[in-house]
Amino acid sequence: MRSLGGCDFAAGDGPLTWTARALPSVVGVTATPRELEGRSPRADARTLPDAARLRVALPPDGAADAALLPFDEHFPTRAAAALRVWRALVGRKPGSDPQALTPQRRSRLVLALRALDGRRAHASYRQLAEGLFGPLRLGGDADWNSHDLRDRTIRLARLGHSLSRGGYRRLLLYPDRRLR
Repeated sequence: MRSLGGCDFAAGDGPLTWTARALPSVVGVTATPRELEGRSPRADARTLPDAARLRVALPPDGAADAALLPFDEHFPTRAAAALRVWRALVGRKPGSDPQALTPQRRSRLVLALRALDGRRAHASYRQLAEGLFGPLRLGGDADWNSHDLRDRTIRLARLGHSLSRGGYRRLLLYPDRRLR
């Protein structure tokens, strides 16, 4: 794989893939150091049941039997991802992806992007709330100013704006909130 213009992904002959530098759940694999050689399952495209889902960065020769785990702030995520790869290599179920977005988080992100679109189309927060949550049963402006959907709509619009300014990269660190 080669880096493309300083981006956080790499390309070879196949599709673009995220690098381990950008996405901590990508497990970099290599050959085991000589002093640690033993009976290790080899990781290659043929032995991994779903390499894309497991996010494995294979070396150019296509096979390896050791994971690279730098002792950085992402170590817990990298270790959990390496354990999932090992489970797959030895024939076990790898388990659920710890970085998968929850349905609630995914729904909130969808609403945030819809709110961003509405704000860019010059919709008011009240119009946004009606578009996102349906017709509001309000008496007047005083009811709107104290309505919980007003604050929720504003937060969603701010989140959408933050995502559009590069905040989407924080999603790669999910669920580690310390690193956001």
